[in-house]
Amino acid sequence: MRVRTSDAEGAAELTPRVREDFDEGAGAPDAEGAGGTNAEGAAPDVEGAAPDDEGAGGAEGAGHVARDTTVVVQSPTIAAAHQTAGFCIPANNKLFGAGAGDLFGPEWPGFRGGDMFRSALICVGVVVWLLKVADGRQNPPAAAPAAKPLVPVATTTIAGNPDAFIGQTVTVTASVDRVISPTSFTVDQDAKASGTGELVVLVESLSAPPELNSYVTVIGEVVRHEGKAAIRATSVLTAAMLDLVKRPAPTVDPDEAAFDAIMKRINPAFGGIRQAVAAGDGDKAAEQAAILKQGFTETEAFWKKREKADAVKWAADARAHAETLETAVAAGKWDEAKTAVSGMQQTCSACHGAYRQRGEGGYSIRSDK
Repeated sequence: MRVRTSDAEGAAELTPRVREDFDEGAGAPDAEGAGGTNAEGAAPDVEGAAPDDEGAGGAEGAGHVARDTTVVVQSPTIAAAHQTAGFCIPANNKLFGAGAGDLFGPEWPGFRGGDMFRSALICVGVVVWLLKVADGRQNPPAAAPAAKPLVPVATTTIAGNPDAFIGQTVTVTASVDRVISPTSFTVDQDAKASGTGELVVLVESLSAPPELNSYVTVIGEVVRHEGKAAIRATSVLTAAMLDLVKRPAPTVDPDEAAFDAIMKRINPAFGGIRQAVAAGDGDKAAEQAAILKQGFTETEAFWKKREKADAVKWAADARAHAETLETAVAAGKWDEAKTAVSGMQQTCSACHGAYRQRGEGGYSIRSDK
């Protein structure tokens, strides 16, 4: 079998041409095994079994089989499928036009009935799988649908024909007519003719209530609410381009900002002194102990200002551990230094458990403290 890939990129036609000439008795076994099988089940004779390039048979008298198959394929995967089919079906076997007796009979060289049938089934499965892979490569999954465009529209238009806009994302510029609740209000195209084109706006939260009779631009999806059309807003823009749906960033207390800076000095210094004490590095340990002592002194002052007695005590204890570290490192007493590091870690963990919380921007002081 010869498999040729078409030069044309879009070639999709498969055109097999098969010519067979089979001489009766060519597949019959002989006593010596030439072209067939012997009494001992020997392998088929090579000379009498395989056709040459021109399709002629092997040794004289062994029978004549001529097969010339040309397949035009669209992709390398399909070509592999046809090659697999060619390997599975020996070129000197009578497959095409054979009856059930011929297909499973003893004239098949090297096969015995059921073995040939099982081999054929396996080959068919492989070919089907390869063709499915090729189809998947040629037909990639469809791209995700594009986002819905914004539809600018008036409130009176939506109110007059709500069914035409349900499910659409719209943008409406209108006057605030009524504030219904902290998360809902109405807008109307004509504030003087209140109620004729009124539309309810629903939001998850508002950083501030909209001002009555002020113009806002509402962006969102038209939905049904209490039997009428409403807008579930994702943005409510004021004339100053302030989005009332988005909450402004919380203001940071100056003292807390300073405290955050203190913690960001203490944290790496604590890691540094642990490594220095473990390695017996006196210079490095002394440097980090000084940073820790100053940091805990400032921490103690911060909590005193807030009148948090437990936090003040934890800060004072941590400062005392830092002073012990300075003395132990200077004297080369590494066991005492290790004990002071452990005590400092426990003190810091107690304070963090009571006062620290994790937020989107990192750690901060708990709001209830």
